Parts: sequence; C-alpha cells; structure tokens
Amino acid sequence: MIPIVEVGTEQQLVDSLEAVEIDLDPDELEHLDRVSRIALGFPGEFDGTRLAYGNTLSRIDDHRGALHAIA
Repeated sequence: MIPIVEVGTEQQLVDSLEAVEIDLDPDELEHLDRVSRIALGFPGEFDGTRLAYGNTLSRIDDHRGALHAIA
C-alpha cells in the first residue's frame, strides 16, 4: 500500500505516516478486496469461451495445451 498524504496540520501528517505501520492479516485483506471490487460489466466480464465452445470445452483433445490458457 502507498498512502496518499494530504494534510492540514502536523498531527494529520503524523497520523498519516503512522498508518504505514499497519499490518493486515489475510482475512482482512480478502475482505477489503471483496468490498472494493469493481464490477467490470460488458465487455470486461464477457466470457467468449462459453459462447465459442458451449459446454464442450472439456471434451476437446488439447494435447498441445493451447486451450489451457483460455479455460
């Protein structure tokens, strides 16, 4: 994390700089990620794989591993 520091008093500066010392556990970080997640909407969440292959992608013989990157 990188704090964005904008202060009007010396105490605000001290408080902002002390915030760098905070350690969050994995559950807290996961919670922050979940509540701050931005819904991308179309086309960001569009899954062209399902449109192109339907429910058959797992049946394709992918001996070169090319489809592994898109699944």
